[in-house]
Amino acid sequence: MARDRRWNIVGGASLTVIAVVMLMTVGDYGLTWDEEFQSIYGELVLAWFQSGFTDQSALFYKNLYLYGSFFDVLAQLFARMSPLDLYEDRHLVNIAFAILGLGGTWRLGTLVLGNRGGVLAMVLTALTPMFYGHSFNNPKDIPFAAVSVWTLCHLYEAARPVPKTSTWAIAKLTISFGALLAIRPAGIFFLAYIILWWSLSLLRAGSTRGRDLVRATAPLVIVLLGAWTLMLSLWPWAQLDPIINPLRAMRNAARFSFTGTTLFFGQYVPARPAPLEYLPTWFALQLPETYVAALAAGVIGYVVRRRLASNEELSAARQRRFVTIRTIRMREIPQRLIFGMMNRLAHSPESMLAAGFLAFVVLLPILMAMVLRSTLYDGVRHFLFVIPPLAVLAAAGIESGLRPPVPSVVRVVIACGLLSAAAVTVWDMVALHPYQSVYFNRLLAGGLAGAAGRFETDYWGNSYREAVEWVVKNVPGEGIRIANCSYPLQSSYYLRGSSGARFVPVPMDAKPDLLLATTRWDCHRKTGARVVHTVERQGVALVYVLDLRP
Repeated sequence: MARDRRWNIVGGASLTVIAVVMLMTVGDYGLTWDEEFQSIYGELVLAWFQSGFTDQSALFYKNLYLYGSFFDVLAQLFARMSPLDLYEDRHLVNIAFAILGLGGTWRLGTLVLGNRGGVLAMVLTALTPMFYGHSFNNPKDIPFAAVSVWTLCHLYEAARPVPKTSTWAIAKLTISFGALLAIRPAGIFFLAYIILWWSLSLLRAGSTRGRDLVRATAPLVIVLLGAWTLMLSLWPWAQLDPIINPLRAMRNAARFSFTGTTLFFGQYVPARPAPLEYLPTWFALQLPETYVAALAAGVIGYVVRRRLASNEELSAARQRRFVTIRTIRMREIPQRLIFGMMNRLAHSPESMLAAGFLAFVVLLPILMAMVLRSTLYDGVRHFLFVIPPLAVLAAAGIESGLRPPVPSVVRVVIACGLLSAAAVTVWDMVALHPYQSVYFNRLLAGGLAGAAGRFETDYWGNSYREAVEWVVKNVPGEGIRIANCSYPLQSSYYLRGSSGARFVPVPMDAKPDLLLATTRWDCHRKTGARVVHTVERQGVALVYVLDLRP
């Protein structure tokens, strides 16, 4: 259809513009805490293979031996071939995964909602500041998010013709699921998504005969075995014991060994276990207002359609449910409710079924982390993978509010509200550049200014780069000892060459002359030193340049 082609053109143009902006601004982003260690781990894994499995350094390196090396191996191989700097290369690979994730969101939204819905979902994801900000230098969570959304796409495609599914569809699902596990083994919970969607597809197809069940179950076994094999191929420690070691790592993921504290409502609280409301609060504060506008659009669309439904049909349906419940024994109610809900969901319109499934995809990991009292810190960066399916759900709400029978006047109001919310988000993202990851919405958090001092801002030290650049240009002298509050490389990396020859990078405890201090754990307040400069966004200081000299 011509309309579908137009939306494909819009989607392709939008993704191209986003990619160009990312590539043009990649040089503005600093280093994060994890990048040095992830890079070293990638080299150690390559050494494991190149040495014929005799160099065992990768088997003991920090806690990274508990993870697969899919991203890190790719990034290090690219860096070996590229003439650019190591971390510039890694950032480019990070961007490639982010663009891959945006493309996957577009594809997933198109499968569920159609062409316009797919483009809306992709744009919503790109305009989610925490997703965009992490796209440049988060070597774990962005790759995981990108591969996870493609796993959902391939699952949706593979299960469509159940029980007669194609070999190519199963192969794509196997590869994406295996790559997911090779980034973060805790992604094994995606197996629950695969089984659930497969079961719903079987119910929808009416395939309940024994032969159909066997034919439909066999591909799941192939997917699990193939994905497990792919995971092992990129994970040295798991190769030592292909069953027990991965299971140990998966168990460890729920109780991660971070023993520090995290700033929450102005108080430093243990990250293990984090407060029960930690994740819901952070999502509420960091999701932009576009999601609220999408929710409002969905509610309006739902209310309009409900009012147009026949009151007689609703009354009759309620009476039938009342009579049915009266005739069920009390002990049968739970199982009848469960199977009844499954059956009703399975036989609902396909878009409604997919939306219900995506809601489960978004909520399950959050609820699991809350119930298991998992270790939580650094906001919701470990849960960035829920943003793409959440954006598809938001796009579904927008689609509901922009389609008839919603009156045209109401649709215009909804569209204006959405565009206004998007414009405010873009304004904030530009104002925060290149620190979009410290974004807080205006509605609930009061923006960055309202969240500062109550929640973590630049917990990863992205702003050290800008602080170092200021020091090099403005601090005179020779042999000036400079340190930061995080990891030495985050500042020493930018003191290379002739411009940084006057400075000597030292650890924080080696009596530095200048200290670059973020606000994490109140490092900027511990020395009582003179403040000579601050790196700020929207009136909030992200890093302080402190002069410790007499």
